This record gives sequence, C-alpha cells and structure tokens, in this order.
Amino acid sequence: MPTEKPHFSSASFDWAFYVLGFFFLASGLGKAVAVYTFVPLVKSVLGGSLFSMGVALTIPVLEVALGLCLVLWIYPRACAGVALVLLVVFTLAFAVNYFMHGVEDCGCFGALELLKTPPLISFVRNGMLIALALVCFQRAPAAQVKPWKVAVVFLFTVVSALASGVSAPKSGWASQSPWIGQPIEQTPLRDFVRVHPDSTYLVFLFSYQCYHCWDATENVKAYQRTGAVDRIIAWGIGTEAEREGYVRAFDLNFMPAVVSWEKIKPLLGGRGGVPQVYLIEKDTVSSWMQGEVPSPHTFFRSRQAAK
Repeated sequence: MPTEKPHFSSASFDWAFYVLGFFFLASGLGKAVAVYTFVPLVKSVLGGSLFSMGVALTIPVLEVALGLCLVLWIYPRACAGVALVLLVVFTLAFAVNYFMHGVEDCGCFGALELLKTPPLISFVRNGMLIALALVCFQRAPAAQVKPWKVAVVFLFTVVSALASGVSAPKSGWASQSPWIGQPIEQTPLRDFVRVHPDSTYLVFLFSYQCYHCWDATENVKAYQRTGAVDRIIAWGIGTEAEREGYVRAFDLNFMPAVVSWEKIKPLLGGRGGVPQVYLIEKDTVSSWMQGEVPSPHTFFRSRQAAK
C-alpha cells in the first residue's frame, strides 16, 4: 500500500518570509532617507554616471516594495525569487568592493548605523539570507492579494520614492549652502578649520571608501598646485588604515585627516553625501559644491561668466 507523502504546511514557514521581508524593509528605508550615503558605493561599482544615480535611487524603493510584499504574502514565490537574485547581486558587489577596493561597509542599511556589521558578519548574514530566500522560493504558499495589502505597498512605495529623491545628493558649485557669505566663526566649519583672513582655502570633505571621491582628488590637488587657493584642508570619513591607503595612492599636496561620520554630519547637513567642497576667501565662505569637483580653471571661468 503506497504511503502518502507528508504535506508541507506553509504556516510552519511563515517566519522565513517575515525575516526576509523585514530585512528588505529596514534596508530600503535606511537607504531611502539617506541616499547620499549609498550613492558612492553604487558609483564605485558602476562608475560615476547618471545610470549609477538612477540605480541608487531605485534600489531603496524596490527594497521597500519587496519587503512589504514578502511580509504580506503578495505573490510570495515571485518575490522570494526577486529577493534571491538581489541578495546574490548585492553580495557579489560587496565582495568586489571589499576584496578589490578595501571597502568594509556594505551599505545595506544606509542611515541605520546600529544595524551595520563588520565585513565577515555581513558575508555570513547574506549567505544565510540567500539560503532562506531559496527555501522560501521552493516552498512559497499561495498568494494572498487583497486590495488593502496592495494599497499599503503602494503608499509605502510612494513615500520611499519621495524620500529617496529628497535625500539624493545634488551636484555642482552653488550658493544653496546656508553659510555662503558668512564668516567661518559663524558656521560649524569653525570646529574643523583654522584660517588666516588674508588667505584662500579649499575645504575637501570626503570618504576614504568613496571612489567617486578618489576620482575627484586630482582636481582638488589642482586648486593648490595652480595657486587658486593657498591651502587645502581635507577631512576624510573612515579609519587610519583607509587614510594610509588613500595617501599611498596619490602624490598629495595636502594631508587629509580622519573623522567619523557622526562628527562631520554638521558640515554635510541636509545636503548630505560626499564629496563636498567649500571655498573660503577672506575668512568667509564664498562657494560650496557637492558631487562633481570641477577643475579650478573651469570653476573660476564659470564664476567670472556669472558675474
């Protein structure tokens, strides 16, 4: 007499969908409110282009929608498949950044500092999540698509898209900084910069893990080499070991210091993201730039044309 195959109860595996779902929710929301922390990591893999910016803006929104669909069991099999692909791609991208460029932050949770982990733990966690996504894909329960669930996903997706757009870094020399035209002593820059009123300075704020910042270094060096400024003051986010690697890579005419993200936040403000550059003339903030750093020739020529 043939034996009946054991019946799998989807209820016994509910927790797996919740774990995956809440992981993607935390990851997406953490990036959405601080896309500027995620953009450099994307650019280090895909290069500095509009496509990279589009990917950095899209991923948080996709993660939020995917996380909610997993938690609410909206097409769970398809969503588990998408989660599996994303986890594999993200893990491979992090591996490239870590082993080829020494980047230790996977950027998984954006602004959620408490959830950041060392590289080894990140790899182990991702491996476990990949295995979990594979099992979820194989044993997914029936879809439970209801109007209120779709409405919840739509609402959170729109909110996360708006948040991503607002927190995205803006590029170019501009006067949007609230400190333009103010003396150094009346701005948070006073805690990082000591200047002489008769000299001109370029303040370079960057991250040692940001290869977009590395690409900007030669143009930054040119400001002092050509005499456009008297001195470059550089603060890099990261560790002493990362600073040493950065210094070895360039024939620098300035010596960068190490600073934590928490300490330098007042300078980055709501504009967020690196690199950022301040031009200080006669003890006063005269210009601010975020994103692409133009050569001194391009900058001063464009400023002269604007007058």
